[in-house]
Amino acid sequence: MREKILIMGNGNNVHNNLQKVLEAENYNVVSASDNFSAIETVNEEKPDLVLLDTVYLETDGFEICRQLKDSPRYWWIPIMMLSERNKTEDGIKAFDSGADDYITMPFNPLELKARVGMILRRSRI
Repeated sequence: MREKILIMGNGNNVHNNLQKVLEAENYNVVSASDNFSAIETVNEEKPDLVLLDTVYLETDGFEICRQLKDSPRYWWIPIMMLSERNKTEDGIKAFDSGADDYITMPFNPLELKARVGMILRRSRI
């Protein structure tokens, strides 16, 4: 069964590249629709992993992460935060909000695949 990865972000070219890299690894990759709130999107898609941009539409991605991790329905879903800013403070803020991992863009495709694989393996335990 293919694992589902939900990409939540502003839909820029980096996210399109991210989707291509992950689909090449045979993951079922879906992008968040701006028709729903972040929580509704997770509820609808039921992903195995969420890749969440620090900026999601008009909302703070860190707050979305916090809401998902505080929810009794979604706390178990691993979240990798993505950021276009290479700032230590953002990494710390991501982990403080409950993220399982943090990576800056542009990303190295090999590192991204390794991190995604590690998170999904760990979540199956």
